[in-house]
Amino acid sequence: MVPKIIDSDEYRNIISVPIEGIQDFEEKEGNNGKKYHNLFSDNRFKTLLIPEKSLQRRIHNLAQSIVKKGEKVDKYEFLIVLTGAFIFGADLGREIYKICGIDVIFHTVKLSTYQGEIKGKGELSRQVKFELEPLDIENRDIIIVEDIIDQGFTLNALREYLINNKKVKSVKICTLLLKNLDNPSQEVIQSRKNIESYLDFVGFTVPDIWVAGYGIDASNDFRSLPFIIGVDEKFYLSN
Repeated sequence: MVPKIIDSDEYRNIISVPIEGIQDFEEKEGNNGKKYHNLFSDNRFKTLLIPEKSLQRRIHNLAQSIVKKGEKVDKYEFLIVLTGAFIFGADLGREIYKICGIDVIFHTVKLSTYQGEIKGKGELSRQVKFELEPLDIENRDIIIVEDIIDQGFTLNALREYLINNKKVKSVKICTLLLKNLDNPSQEVIQSRKNIESYLDFVGFTVPDIWVAGYGIDASNDFRSLPFIIGVDEKFYLSN
């Protein structure tokens, strides 16, 4: 598969990632570099979606967008959705500091819906449970930092909770990935429509395959990878 080449100007906007993946314009080895070789023989691996350099370039531009929209702030307050967004949140916070010298305060929240499973297509809903609630965020301007928006049930529940229960001053949402769903149920369509109306910052859109890497796991696999891959659904469904 031939990846889509991304030039420097394209990193300023949301990048649409095809199933073949993307490749940075300066990546001389392409997506066949040594860092990826072990994956090609791994039967859990399907495709390299977003290489490391492309991730870091886009995250830098996301940080610039956040700083531009928050010109008068003296601090940023991130609510990191655990566990998947912890690497993204840390890198994003560091980029913000490099750009403007303003500190980022990190809060965390953990919710569960999958219960160790990878979601199924065409689902009607998912029950959302809070496993770790954020502390001391009342009357704060909060930026939710999420790894990936899939069906949207979790993020909708979190946003409503922050506004109605925690009485935060404002909520913005920053997600690294936004998944383009194939054949979603009407309930999922409504959930996605609702949450997308509130999205402030999006890194990439990705196809409707199971993804992993850069903090995101596939049944606890691949979380430590410094890039984003697609995994083989059949492997996980049969094990």
